[in-house]
Amino acid sequence: MTYYGANSAQRLLEAQERAEMLLSTTPLMGALVDGDSELSAFEDLRWIMVDAYVAIYRPHLGEGVIVLEDLFHSFEDWRKHAGN
Repeated sequence: MTYYGANSAQRLLEAQERAEMLLSTTPLMGALVDGDSELSAFEDLRWIMVDAYVAIYRPHLGEGVIVLEDLFHSFEDWRKHAGN
């Protein structure tokens, strides 16, 4: 069981690093998360698939910052939890 947990944690970290790399060069590549329209189009909550994970992030282009808000396994109901 410990070995399985270590492998899962490693895959999660690798997905996080990959998301950060992708978003550093193309911050608006992700699709908008439904229902997040109170902000400008450049600060809306977005999502992208990264391997077996869904990365939820928010670009703050005026500040030159991308905030990775959460990382869910694709089997999770991530839309229910996104932005909470």
